[in-house]
Amino acid sequence: MTGDIESKLFGHFRIGQGKGLSDKFTSFVGPNATSFQLGSVVEPESSAMMLAQAWYQADIPLPYGGFQPHSRETLTLNFGKMDPFAFFDQNTAANDETRQFLASTFVHNALLDNPLAANIGADGFGFSPGMRLSYFNWGAKPETYRLSLGVFGAGRSANFSDSFKSPFVILQAETSQRFFAGLEGNFRLFVWRNGQAPTFVMDETASHSGIGFNFDQRLGDGITLFGRLGMGSGERLPFDRTASFGAEFNGSYWNRGADAIGLAIGSNRTSKDFRAQSATVDADADGIPDYGFAATGWEQVMEAYYRFRVHERFELTPDFQYIRNPAGNVDAQTVKILGVRANLAF
Repeated sequence: MTGDIESKLFGHFRIGQGKGLSDKFTSFVGPNATSFQLGSVVEPESSAMMLAQAWYQADIPLPYGGFQPHSRETLTLNFGKMDPFAFFDQNTAANDETRQFLASTFVHNALLDNPLAANIGADGFGFSPGMRLSYFNWGAKPETYRLSLGVFGAGRSANFSDSFKSPFVILQAETSQRFFAGLEGNFRLFVWRNGQAPTFVMDETASHSGIGFNFDQRLGDGITLFGRLGMGSGERLPFDRTASFGAEFNGSYWNRGADAIGLAIGSNRTSKDFRAQSATVDADADGIPDYGFAATGWEQVMEAYYRFRVHERFELTPDFQYIRNPAGNVDAQTVKILGVRANLAF
């Protein structure tokens, strides 16, 4: 702490092995948002360890120079390499792929995070160099208000070199309110632009922009509803509309308070560009992949999980995913994925 300014440093190491099922079929959904593998590593049996995040944070009470115990406003500055989703598009019921939903479309806004062309401006592991500035007001607590601006590196893999020539920029307004007999609800509205967003064409970037809405709302003691909506525009977006809704049910209803059930449905609408070019048979034409089908309409996805607390520090989560019309291909077989996640926390 320097005077009234609170400072902290955050570091995050990550170990991974293999890309999961993302390479097994073409879809706008990443079935396992926890998996990753170094880009130069081809063999799936080769594991890797990396410094995923390293950033600094300063919390400045407002008004600046005032008496901190009486402050009800805070200005926060972050800079370094970070996960943009730690500060934007958060959600109480659908945000943590290590304990909640596994499919990427239920972890983050699908337009920002998807296997074909993620617009978030992150590197291949989901992290970005950049900065975030946030104003937080809790003067009317329990109702609170926050306005955040983020500027992050962009490109097909964000880094500290030329990623800031046309960065990923996001502005989010959020509030915490008490509806439904005083139960907490969080509501977020954000706009974004990425001047170097990847497209579905190999090694190509283009300017993409969009808007998103995100909410989570408690109902009763153990039910939390959530929803995300998104709309994007720009050249060669794989899809330009996304929607997802769901709920998490606390195990206290069946005398297992540490357990939970999660249910969610979502849909992504193929873009005009993707529909027009997905059936291209010449895989070398302009770098366009040979998908071998004509995309139409909406991709639909459903996920259900049961998080079972085995021990205070150990959880097992059976998970089922159902993907219909993957990548808008109405002729494709429905994808059904059954998995189990183990989570050891200490």
